[in-house]
Amino acid sequence: MNAAAADRALGANERLSVGIVGPGGRGTSLLRTFFSVCKDQRAELTAVCDLWSRNRERSSALVKQLGGTPPHVYNRLEDLLNMKGLDAVIIATADHAHAQQLAQCLR
Repeated sequence: MNAAAADRALGANERLSVGIVGPGGRGTSLLRTFFSVCKDQRAELTAVCDLWSRNRERSSALVKQLGGTPPHVYNRLEDLLNMKGLDAVIIATADHAHAQQLAQCLR
């Protein structure tokens, strides 16, 4: 069993399932930072969400490349938040959208 498969085999309370909304320019940088620390934190990037198909495709490919597993892909935040087992969301959208999206995530 490889390391990625072993990490996924851990119990639900022993790892974090993380999604990202807005993985464009700044979000791509945040994704790379996430992957530099995620193993120490037992976290896995399991979903990407963006209105723009180009950002969804790029970030999905990057997550698969860096994490080894393709993420769930969404174009609406509401759909991402309905994902079973999601523990956290990285909000990487434009600054003016953060407050409303944060409120949605907290609900």
